[in-house]
Amino acid sequence: MKKAPGGLVILLFVQAFVTAQIVTIEPAFFTIEDEITITFDATKGSRGLENVNQVYAHTGVITQSGGAANWQFVQGNWGADDVKVKMTNIGENKHQLTIDIRQFYGLNNISDVTELAFVFRNIDGSKEGKTTSGGDIFITIPEITSFDAFFQSPTGRQLVVEQGESFDIDIVTSVSSRIAIYDNEILIGEENGVTKLETSYWPTTRGNHVLRFEATSGNFSKTDIFTFVYDPDVQVANMPEGLEYGLNYDAQEKIASLAIYAPFKEHVFVIGNFNNFQLQNDWLMNRSEDGFDWWIEVPLDNDEELLYQYFVDGNLKIADPLSTIILDPIHDQGLPNGTMLPEYPRELTDGHLSYYSNSQELEPTPVFDEPQKEDLVIYELLLRDFLGSHSFKDLKDTLSYLKELGINAIELMPIQEFEANDSWGYNPSYHMALDKYYGSPEEFQELVVEAHNHGMAVILDVVYNHAFGQSPLVQLYWDQQLNRPSAESPYFNPISKHPFNVGYDFNHESEATKNYVKQTLKYWIDKFNIDGFRFDLSKGFTQNYSSNDLDMSAYDASRISTLTEYAKFIWSIDEKQYVILEHFATNEEELELANSGMMLWGNGNYNFNEATMGYHEDGKSDFSGQSYKDRGWNAPHVVGYMESHDEERLMYKNLQFGNSDGSYNVKNLEVALKRNAMAAVFFFSIPGPKMLWQFGELGYDYSINRCTNGNVNDCRLDRKPIRWDYQNDESRRLLLETYRTMIAFKTQDPLFKTTDFRPLLGQEVKVIYLNSAEGNGLVIGNFDIKAWEVGVDFVKNGIWHDALSSDSINVTNGHYDFVLEPGEYHLFLDDKFVSTSVTDLKDLGANISLYPNPTEDMITIDIQELVDTPIQFEILDQIGRTIQSGSFSSSMEYGVNIQDLRPGHYFVKLNSTEGQSIVPFIKL
Repeated sequence: MKKAPGGLVILLFVQAFVTAQIVTIEPAFFTIEDEITITFDATKGSRGLENVNQVYAHTGVITQSGGAANWQFVQGNWGADDVKVKMTNIGENKHQLTIDIRQFYGLNNISDVTELAFVFRNIDGSKEGKTTSGGDIFITIPEITSFDAFFQSPTGRQLVVEQGESFDIDIVTSVSSRIAIYDNEILIGEENGVTKLETSYWPTTRGNHVLRFEATSGNFSKTDIFTFVYDPDVQVANMPEGLEYGLNYDAQEKIASLAIYAPFKEHVFVIGNFNNFQLQNDWLMNRSEDGFDWWIEVPLDNDEELLYQYFVDGNLKIADPLSTIILDPIHDQGLPNGTMLPEYPRELTDGHLSYYSNSQELEPTPVFDEPQKEDLVIYELLLRDFLGSHSFKDLKDTLSYLKELGINAIELMPIQEFEANDSWGYNPSYHMALDKYYGSPEEFQELVVEAHNHGMAVILDVVYNHAFGQSPLVQLYWDQQLNRPSAESPYFNPISKHPFNVGYDFNHESEATKNYVKQTLKYWIDKFNIDGFRFDLSKGFTQNYSSNDLDMSAYDASRISTLTEYAKFIWSIDEKQYVILEHFATNEEELELANSGMMLWGNGNYNFNEATMGYHEDGKSDFSGQSYKDRGWNAPHVVGYMESHDEERLMYKNLQFGNSDGSYNVKNLEVALKRNAMAAVFFFSIPGPKMLWQFGELGYDYSINRCTNGNVNDCRLDRKPIRWDYQNDESRRLLLETYRTMIAFKTQDPLFKTTDFRPLLGQEVKVIYLNSAEGNGLVIGNFDIKAWEVGVDFVKNGIWHDALSSDSINVTNGHYDFVLEPGEYHLFLDDKFVSTSVTDLKDLGANISLYPNPTEDMITIDIQELVDTPIQFEILDQIGRTIQSGSFSSSMEYGVNIQDLRPGHYFVKLNSTEGQSIVPFIKL
């Protein structure tokens, strides 16, 4: 805007070309058959290329068939001196490029182009010119009719004009016309026989204005408006007590109170469907006495929907940072069919809209008794790559699979509103809004309730280290000159404090950030009865600058204080909440956090994968870090994992890089799967919470870096194949059954919760001793590619049964010598399944066999020697519960129908007056 000289009011039109948009196209009305001149104004938008001499266009087109925001026919080699997209500097920070649209983009027979897409750059791509919020620039191709006209400037439909300032008006028509302009229906000027009208206007009357043009040509006419407020009058009043930031609905008074924390702002208007998105003084928000808070009340009847935005300081239109649902005019077009949303008012506004309906208030969810921390078996999943529908609704219907696996907690990768639709979710914009790509709040609540009904906790992966450019909190305080958050931002550091940051780095020592984090966390607990949170990159919650991981990982008392404050806040709402950190700092710091009740991720991927591949040099395959005792911790608060979303898949590396010796080759599928099963036995036998990554139980073998096109490159964020059909592969089903068996032991058998355990995990042959009042166990496995002879001490003599096969051993003198083939492993349990009510037992094991073993439908009990008395039999599950029972006479063979048993590992327990025996078998 320009100051009026000497207060002079000018009502005459000034013919001077003034560019008010980031990009303008000449001619204004064009088709894809035309030659056009593109003018980029580097002083507009993000201003990342301001005062850059040489600018390049990076550009493509959007088509109806390709979908919203999906660039196609892209032109420009990023970071190169590409003459095809090299623009001409015409001075005053403006740059031009003239193209023939169809020829330039190579469109050939393509006819459904709807938009041109742009990002501008300097020669090496280190600086960019984008929208104010850091987004791509889209220019809609006009729908040319016999007559049309529109405002080319101002660019939006709302404007604030400060006292003594002017603004530019540009109107274009498709044919020669009479163009008249009215301010509050008072004619302020007109031109005849023109296709373009350009002027500067100085208003003088304080308050609300509706600026309207009317273009007429023969019998055709077109009119349009935008609204502006001249010299807004801000009212000072503190927020009512109890009001929270965001939307507060009072059902009794039928009032929606809106509030936003926005220090240092001059004025904030609210626009929405209640005022037809017109800028009016009546909807100028009240400012608190300290200038930090802005608030206003909006009437909202029952069953009424509210769409609204904040218009800040006359140049920024944003959705509410604490929105629970966002309407996105671009990316909502890519949502699945059937997603129920109000129609976006494209003729009235642009940008993100906050959406609220008081008819969709959620009912409270039932109370859930969460599993103990040390018992957790967490299944981490990315909905996008887990189910073809990527929906909460279908995940609810898939919980039975996870229940059968034994899972007692699911951890959802970020489901808060993120940029675009296709994402891992670590590019968040609104931390209190569900991303609609996965479904509605009602469907998510139904998922949580159903998970609880299945005995599963629901843990959200939350991203508070950073936010991305479409976040209103980022946009509110943006330094356009430096293309980063401004120094006055109460939320973000202008420059990240650590080397792992993406997006924009939250300042967690700021009270504004802390209040925002707490309010959004409370929402998920209160509204959805969420059971806990996994904090992404919690090590980044620091204000100590570091340039490398070693310095970043050093003990940081302020970071501990911040995380402890968040945890205590969460526990003040619900003391049973899980607080899990992806931290990876010095053990001294992690111990302190663990002692306070938090759990921390324990990455075992590298060590487990070295072992499964058959490599052991320099302690590479040592699993000791999975044991809280080996870390010197006081409680089992290590959330151990062999795989996560961030790590390479075990099976992929087994098959690609597995070691070999003679005919034994880890690259063989069945060998690789068996070694993964061995790793799982050790993994679940170490007491403490565990996590597995989706499909790890089926031996998922696609690289984390697999590209959508099938190549393996740096494509970790690309979609990955969904392979539920792996359940039909017998060798993979055996791996699945090993997972089921070990998870059952881990979650239901007190032996696997013991504090009396000793892991020996540093060598090729690994051993875990488990001891408890309920029984004893010993896990042994050979992770080498050669056979090993090894002697092992046992805590007691007698028969030890292998819970994973039909093997048993007789331990004498407290010792047993093994010859272990490569990949051979055992889970030995003492006589914990033998009833203590029978005395003077005679072991019948030498006289009994089961066949076929493994089996699908029938298991035959074969007794080689006649027994004089009837025999009672029980089929026991992995933890000793009776699943099926019966009796038979002294017949030498007896068949038992086991069709109704789910696949897994079982025991047949036989009792007679002559003794008792237990024999394992596997149901396929």
